Amino acid sequence: MAIDLSSCTFLDSSGVRILAKAARETTERGAQLDLVASDPAIVRVLEITNVDTMAPVRASLDDVP
Repeated sequence: MAIDLSSCTFLDSSGVRILAKAARETTERGAQLDLVASDPAIVRVLEITNVDTMAPVRASLDDVP
């Protein structure tokens, strides 16, 4: 399962909270959530908030296994 954030140019705490919850719930169901983000600012937000440790961040949909 992947969430495509490639068109996203802004990510606030509400979005981070939703992504973290989705990653947690996906993991609890025995699956993996991948996030697709190419904007360096979005990737940085995911790193700062540690969401990238809950769901791998991929540069493009082609990188999602």
